[in-house]
Amino acid sequence: MVFAFRRAWVEPTHVVHMLNDDEYREVDRNEVLPGDLIAYYSDSSRTELSHIGIIVAKERRIEFGNWYIRVLSQWGADGEYLHGETDVPGCFGDVRAYWSERKS
Repeated sequence: MVFAFRRAWVEPTHVVHMLNDDEYREVDRNEVLPGDLIAYYSDSSRTELSHIGIIVAKERRIEFGNWYIRVLSQWGADGEYLHGETDVPGCFGDVRAYWSERKS
């Protein structure tokens, strides 16, 4: 959904090349803005990209002293979902990285 405009499937192994080719840079979670991307990995070494989504909202949660990040992503054949950044199926992994095409 992120790169193929909902019309095709892009294998996760190609996504890292696309991020680099399109000059995305990895950013800290506190720097993300709507339009940036979130990548999910199934391993702590971040070699197995398993899922990617678009950040659509970032809301401050004063009571917890952090941010709530809302994501839109396609869960395979199950459709598109609007969800919190940690609310994904376990098969997508729980290690996350954030990417932006904004210039620093």
